Parts: sequence; structure tokens; C-alpha cells
Amino acid sequence: MTADHDPTVSDARLYTRLRAMWDAVDPVPAGLADRMVAAVADIMAEFGLTVATGMDTARHDSHGENRSLRLSCSTAASSSLPSAIVLAAGVGRRLGHAVPKVLLEFGGKSLLERHLTALHANNVRNVAVTVGHRLDLIHAELRRLGVLDRVVLVENPRYREGSVVSLAVQRAQLAAGKPVLLMDGDVLYDSRMLARLLQAATENVLLFDQAIEPGDEPVKICLRGEVIVDFDKVPKHAHDRHGESVGFFRFSASMAMALAERATAYVEGGHASAEYEAAIRDLIVAHPSRFGFQDISDLPWTEIDFEADVARARQEILPRLQEIANA
Repeated sequence: MTADHDPTVSDARLYTRLRAMWDAVDPVPAGLADRMVAAVADIMAEFGLTVATGMDTARHDSHGENRSLRLSCSTAASSSLPSAIVLAAGVGRRLGHAVPKVLLEFGGKSLLERHLTALHANNVRNVAVTVGHRLDLIHAELRRLGVLDRVVLVENPRYREGSVVSLAVQRAQLAAGKPVLLMDGDVLYDSRMLARLLQAATENVLLFDQAIEPGDEPVKICLRGEVIVDFDKVPKHAHDRHGESVGFFRFSASMAMALAERATAYVEGGHASAEYEAAIRDLIVAHPSRFGFQDISDLPWTEIDFEADVARARQEILPRLQEIANA
């Protein structure tokens, strides 16, 4: 595939060109300009618009000469296809294994292999993995799978701090002007979850499981009616009901940009010990109407934090996944 026909390269060129054009017309602070361009990318994705081949752009200068951006419609606009970020940098202290949790094997396949297979099946090809602890092992697994040249590894050298750092190092991916899937790496799940995440009508989506264990460990999606009013292990806002977050999200281009800014603000503001959910919570509380949830309570999954989770994954979740695959 040549660079001219690579959707990822085309999207990057479009974003860069829009950014430069906007600055040429009316210079604004960088953060604001990026948010404005990301919003344009959202609109283009929604209506299936792409920059036409051989785009004719007339420069708008100080004398007010006309300038136009010729757009064409496409039923398979590359800008509408999301990229994916998989968080896999942590040590997994509570589990106590030497290898990264994303390399744990279930049914002869690592969690990382399962993620990549599920993403590929849903036409998500642009994947970036945050790595830190034993990144050499993740590198070796990607080589074994034959996909080392198709997955971007983004190193978080501060991987022993809060997971918000692992999100912040993905700023380039979050700010690329396209929708983004964000995924915890330590989850064994039914791949149909990704289809539901991608097909949900809401601009920004969280996966919601009604079955939730009591206590402060699960991250809770808190609802008042059908509106998400809080997102935390220990909710602060009154709500009618709550469910557990799977740890998978879909963000529009503009919200992904805002998330990059929030995560960076946590790290640069001296709050690098925070978890990435704190940055997402800030955006939900500020913009509740732009977030929604997709119920996946009927699908098998488990997050893997403790040895008991590994046992449940092998004894309960994996057999259900195998049964579904063989049906």
C-alpha cells in the first residue's frame, strides 16, 4: 500500500492541511485551533466527506482572495474509521505476574492477540499500544504474530505512576482528528462488544454492565434516568442506578482531542498518580449530553486484576467464548 492510498496517511494529511489553513485565515491559540479542526473532522466523518484527489485549494491572503476546499462524498470515508489505543504499560502489581497482563494466554491466545483479531474483524486497523513494563515481551509477541509493522508502540517510561500517564503519552493518536477507541488491555471479552461500541448512535460511548460487584473496586457508570452523571469508583453525584464500566470507550475526534488535553493537564499539573478514568470523568461531568452508554450485560467478559480473575477467565468466561465461537 502506497502512502497516497493509506487511509491513516490521508487522514493525517487532511488534519494537517485543515490546521494550516485555519491558522492562515485567523491565527488562534494552538489548543483552540486543534479543537476546532477536530470538530470539523467530526462533521466530515458524520457526512462521509473526504478531501478530493487532486484537491484544488486557493489560498486566502490578506487581500481577501477567494479560497476553497473541494470536498467529495465517499461511502467509505477513511476519516470516519476510528483508530484504537490499547493501554498495556502497567506492572500489574495486584496480580504479581512477571509478564504484562496483556500477554496472559487463554485458550492458546494472548489477550493482545485477541484484541488485535477483534479490532481487525471490525475494520479497525490503526492501532497504538501504550507499553512500559517489559515492553520487550510485547514487542516479541507482535513479531511472533507477524504484525510488528502494523502496530504502533508508544512507550510510557513512567509506567509505575498512574494510568493517566499512559493515556497522556498517546496525545498524538488522540489529536489525530479522527474517532478513537480506548481499551484496557487486561480484559477477556466477547468481540461483539466492539461491534456494539462502534455501532452505538451516541457521539461518545461507554460500555455498561448491569451486573456489578459491591465495593469500591469496580469503576461505576452512574445514571440519572438515561444520562451519565458520574463515572468513578466512589461516585460523588446522586444517581438512580449504576453499572460497571468494561474499560472500553469510543470518543469522537473533538472529544478525543479534549481527552488528550485533560490527561496532559493531570500529568503536567503534578497529578500523575491519577488513573485515566479521572480525565474521562471530567469530560462527562462537563458535557453529559455528549456521552451515552451501550449495555453489554448479556455478553461475557472479565477484567483481570487478581488471581481470582484469572481463574474466572479460564473456568467461566473462556468456555462461554469457545461455545459462542463454535455455535
